[in-house]
Amino acid sequence: MTETKKAILPGINLLRDYTSMTATADEKIKAALTIENVFKEQGIDAVISGVKENALYIQFLIKVGEAQLVKEIRDLRQTISSRLGYDIDFDEDRSILGINILKNETGILGLKELIRSEAFESAHGKINFAVGTNMQGEAVVTDLADMPNLVVGGTTGSGKSVFLDCMITSMLYKYSPEELQLVLIGTREGTFGDYRGLPHLLTPVITTCDRGIDMFDDIIDESFRRYELLEKLKVRNADEYNERVKRDPSLGEPMKQVVVIIDDIADMMRYSSDEMQKATVNMTLRIRAAGMHLVYVTQYPDKNTLTPNIKYNLVGKAGFRVATSVESNMIFGGVGLSETFGAEKLQAQGEMLFYRPGYWEKKHIIAPYISPEEVKRVVEDIKSKYVFS
Repeated sequence: MTETKKAILPGINLLRDYTSMTATADEKIKAALTIENVFKEQGIDAVISGVKENALYIQFLIKVGEAQLVKEIRDLRQTISSRLGYDIDFDEDRSILGINILKNETGILGLKELIRSEAFESAHGKINFAVGTNMQGEAVVTDLADMPNLVVGGTTGSGKSVFLDCMITSMLYKYSPEELQLVLIGTREGTFGDYRGLPHLLTPVITTCDRGIDMFDDIIDESFRRYELLEKLKVRNADEYNERVKRDPSLGEPMKQVVVIIDDIADMMRYSSDEMQKATVNMTLRIRAAGMHLVYVTQYPDKNTLTPNIKYNLVGKAGFRVATSVESNMIFGGVGLSETFGAEKLQAQGEMLFYRPGYWEKKHIIAPYISPEEVKRVVEDIKSKYVFS
């Protein structure tokens, strides 16, 4: 990272530390004994082989006997839950069977903790952002460019808006306005208001559906323009184009990564479903190679919002708590997952199920938290440092 870029990127001191509650030894022992007693009573060949935790959960790692079927252990969910006094969740990430139990006292995973993690600092993708931690408490960082588009769904108060703030802010900790441009379309009063004046914005924050539709037309035109430039230089994507331009600046300007974020896509669909679906299909056909990406956010993950044209073309998925398994299926359907339900079972604010191409199944993630005050500090810091050329 160059010194010039370091000077523009925000400092870690703008983010605050939050309390991360550690489960007590008594809490862990009581839960472990209950699990092992149920295994013994049911004749299950399995033992607890380790314990991990994150801000919300304790995870008991289960070693299963060679002849023991994992399904038989999963079938004991209700029995174990009733004995513990609250619901539990199972996790089979990395071939490890884990029983996840909500802590008596939960903590807060602050975005600062992820920004200073090795996983985030060492990430060198095109549009890396902090997703959260997995059930073992390990930082999860991903590259939006690899998805290359994302749907985020969940009820009001489930944590999706805070996740969006963390997603955007963590990008601001990685990329200067010379590398990343944002198009923010917030269809409800106050949405994205804290980002006004941010030098990364391709256009001022958009607050109406009609202007949002017009902006989509502009983005489609830009995708065609970029494709013509790729064809002219006989290169396949924006990365190859930028390499050519870097070697010979007379060929043109570098292509910045562009991320278009809409919250709430349901409002745009109600305003003009046909235009939105047509625009989405047109954009997803070519925008990946052109270095452009879509993020659609909704609190209404129903068939009128996440139509086949939407959910099949935006294959990255983040599902926060929803009311029914039908809504969970609307978020996670269309990408060939063996199970599309599960978001209706999430218990705490900030919990989500996350899927991106390359995962064999969706992952249970604890999303980070950032306050509006922190967002404002970061944005104001960038605005104060950046000089428009």
